[in-house]
Amino acid sequence: MPYPPWVTRHKVKGTYVQKRGDKYYLYRGHSERVKGKPYPVLKFDAYLGQITEEHGLIEPTPSVRPGVQVYAYGVYYLGYRFCAPLVDRVSRRYGADVRVMTAVVLMQAAAGRWSPQGHEGTWLQVRFPDLQLPAVLPDEQQQLANRMELMVHDQFRQLWAGRTEVMLDLARRVYLVRVNNQWIVSEVPELLQQWADDRQVLWEVE
Repeated sequence: MPYPPWVTRHKVKGTYVQKRGDKYYLYRGHSERVKGKPYPVLKFDAYLGQITEEHGLIEPTPSVRPGVQVYAYGVYYLGYRFCAPLVDRVSRRYGADVRVMTAVVLMQAAAGRWSPQGHEGTWLQVRFPDLQLPAVLPDEQQQLANRMELMVHDQFRQLWAGRTEVMLDLARRVYLVRVNNQWIVSEVPELLQQWADDRQVLWEVE
């Protein structure tokens, strides 16, 4: 039985229509030879939407809306959780901006360097959304940040005695994702999750 004209006008080369009940659905597909079959077999490539007389082709709504944001999370969250008091205390002692020094020190500890652009791609941007980092620090503040970076690494070694680099690598694989206006934490590697459970660490957005 032929399809009605309001259906066939959407059926172009490389597509096919399926009717289920009284509804029509459009797909992209192609034919290919299959061993053992004397004729080409139609293969599905993509679902293109439902065809209705009133609205024409209704394209499927994507399950993930555009505008997904991804932030490096695990190592920055753990660094802040366990090292922020140390950075706060030392920064105040030397009269440095605590939030700037926190961001700089944790970026250096996690990635080996810091920059305003790097800050925007980390959980620190979520924690300090209004923080504007300078392009460079005065020499004395950069030297202070370098010293505190060593302190943070010492703190990591105390947390992960004998397996610091392994745990840091695992933490670097944990991301924070904002999708469809919701925060989602990516899968946490099993070894890191076991450690977090023992420490009662919850992966959350603060």
